[in-house]
Amino acid sequence: MVCYRTLGRHFTFELAFKKDHQLITDGPYSFVRHPAYLGMFVVMPSMVVAQFFSPGTWWTECRMWDTLQGQAFGGFWVSLAVWVGWVLVSRVPKEDKILKMQFREQWVNWSERTPYAMIPYIW
Repeated sequence: MVCYRTLGRHFTFELAFKKDHQLITDGPYSFVRHPAYLGMFVVMPSMVVAQFFSPGTWWTECRMWDTLQGQAFGGFWVSLAVWVGWVLVSRVPKEDKILKMQFREQWVNWSERTPYAMIPYIW
């Protein structure tokens, strides 16, 4: 949520620019270039693990994995988490490319100060 608050009026779900768009480089954007993606990358699989694989949840206590419907539903959520991760990882280079085209030198300077796209010290 901090990421969206930091972006303020510049936030969009699409890769788009608003009038008088500015490159946001402070707050969580000073640690990684795509902190909201990192958040989703962590939250989505965590929700799946917590709900469908943790002892004590209604899912495991009711032995939902033992039913065909439960396997289909659980499989859907596992697949969704994998798909969301893939979408986020594949969107990073596209977003970096259009940000670089729009903000040029400012983006280059920011990417040098903030070398990690999504995962600190890794990528």
